[in-house]
Amino acid sequence: MTISSQPKLFSLKAGKSLQISGSQTQKGIDMKLVVMMTNADGILVPIPDSQIEIETRQGQQVGSVFGDVSVKFKATMEPQ
Repeated sequence: MTISSQPKLFSLKAGKSLQISGSQTQKGIDMKLVVMMTNADGILVPIPDSQIEIETRQGQQVGSVFGDVSVKFKATMEPQ
């Protein structure tokens, strides 16, 4: 998965999405992952306690579990 400094949304299931953003560091990639849901007004909002930050290297497998949502991918940074 290509990580960008601009947040990207990926559709999951049951009205949930995963927002991922990242930045290049000297050691690799710093990523912020947030699970979002659509509220009654149709607005996408973060699910409480569903935000994590991960530091990884280019091409390394990354995974996390947020309640009933599990994600796994290999991270690469989008060229600037």
